[in-house]
Amino acid sequence: MEIYNYLKDYQKIPYQLFKKALENNSFSHAYLLSGQQGTPLLDIALFIAKSIYQDNHTFYNYDENFEEKLKNSYIDNFLIIDGKDQKIKIDEIRNLENIFSKTTASKNNIKIYIINCVENLRDNAVSVLLKFLEEPPKDTYAFLTTENEYKILPTIKSRTQIIKFSPLNRRVLIENSIVLGISQLDAFLLSNMFNSEEAIKEFSLNEDYLKSKDGMILFIENLPNRKLLRLSIEHNFLSVNSKNLNVIKLFLDLLIIMFKESLNYKITNSTALTNEIDLLTNIIKYISNINKAILLLMNLKEEMNYNINVNLLIINLINKVYGE
Repeated sequence: MEIYNYLKDYQKIPYQLFKKALENNSFSHAYLLSGQQGTPLLDIALFIAKSIYQDNHTFYNYDENFEEKLKNSYIDNFLIIDGKDQKIKIDEIRNLENIFSKTTASKNNIKIYIINCVENLRDNAVSVLLKFLEEPPKDTYAFLTTENEYKILPTIKSRTQIIKFSPLNRRVLIENSIVLGISQLDAFLLSNMFNSEEAIKEFSLNEDYLKSKDGMILFIENLPNRKLLRLSIEHNFLSVNSKNLNVIKLFLDLLIIMFKESLNYKITNSTALTNEIDLLTNIIKYISNINKAILLLMNLKEEMNYNINVNLLIINLINKVYGE
C-alpha cells in the first residue's frame, strides 16, 4: 500500500502532524493511532517509524538496504508486537522492556516499538506497559494502534498522543476499489470491513472470503425455494466449510451486509449494488421481515461462540429466516 498517498490524500490532519514532527524532529515519546476496522494502522505506524529512522526530516523514501535489514530482523532497536489475532501476553511486554533497556541504539540513538491492536493486551500486561510508557528509555518512541479506542484504559491514553484516522467515504472507497479491478460486489461487501482500497483488493483474493461469498450468493439465490435452499447449503456449503468457523462467520457477516442493503434498497430505491439487483430483490421478495432476519443472523453469529454444532445452527436459521 502507498501509505504516503493514503495519508496525504485521505488523512489530512495526521499527515500534517507527522510532517511537522519530521521537519522539526519533535515527536512525542508515544502515540496511539486510532481508527475503525480496516484502517491500515500497522502500515502507518511502520511507515512513520521508517521515516524517523531515515532521519531526512521528511517522509520515508524506499531504501532497499533498510528494507532487507528490517525483513531479516537485523535492526536491533526496532520491535513489533502484533495483537491483531491474539491476546498480547505479559512476557511479550517484559521482553520489550528488557530489550530496550539494554540495547544500545545503532542509528541516531533511536529505538522504536509498535504494539498493534493494543486493546488486546492481557490485564496483567497493562501495568507493565504503563510503567514503560511512563519511564521510557532515552530516544525511545512508541506507536500503539487500536481499532476500538473505547477499550483502551484512560491511563494508557493519558500517556500517549492520540491521533484519530477518519473512515474513508464509502462511495469513493468503492469507486477506487473498482478502478483497481475489484468487482462491484467485492468492493461493496469489503468496504464494510476495510478502510482502504488496497486492503480490499488484498482481501478480495482471500480463500476464506471467497468461500463465504459463494455461500452467501448460494443462500440468497435459493431463497425462492426453502427446500432447495436447505439442500444447497447443506451439500454445497456446510459439507466442506462447517469446520472452518472463520468461513461461517464471514458467511454470516456477508448475509447481514446484504440483508441491510436490501432494506436500504426497499426504502430508498437506490443502491451501490447496481449489478446485483437480483440478489437484493430476492431478499425483499421472499423475506417477510428483513429487520427480524438481520437480528437472527446477528444472534446466530454470537451463538456460534457457545455452540459447536454449526450445521444445526444454520439449518435452524433457514427455518426461521422467512419470518413465518
